[in-house]
Amino acid sequence: MEGSSVDSFSYMDGSILGWKSSIGKWCRVTSLCVIAEDVQIKNETYINGTKILPHKGVNGSHPEAGKIIM
Repeated sequence: MEGSSVDSFSYMDGSILGWKSSIGKWCRVTSLCVIAEDVQIKNETYINGTKILPHKGVNGSHPEAGKIIM
């Protein structure tokens, strides 16, 4: 969506990236992740089927599908 960015060497498939959000380098976002407005996915992060609410910074690995980060 408007104002969003995906940095180099990152992979995003079948997911939604909200307004003013960003995905860092070497990230993997798969399986219908829904990333809300103003979310920063830090470098080298893996998220799988995760829902992320607005105004968050996320890092690390989140392989569990259906997880909600509040």
